[in-house]
Amino acid sequence: MGDADAASRQGVKDKVDDLTSFLDGRTEAITEYSETQIRRLIEKITVSDEKLTR
Repeated sequence: MGDADAASRQGVKDKVDDLTSFLDGRTEAITEYSETQIRRLIEKITVSDEKLTR
């Protein structure tokens, strides 16, 4: 595994950790539209043919 692969995987892990922390920190349901929150959630979505990632 090259340095670029390791850096890419670490970047993905960091994004997953960030989103997990964000979602875990929510103590209540989203009850009203927030452009900032929606954009943050949407930017974290990854679609892959190979596997499902969170």
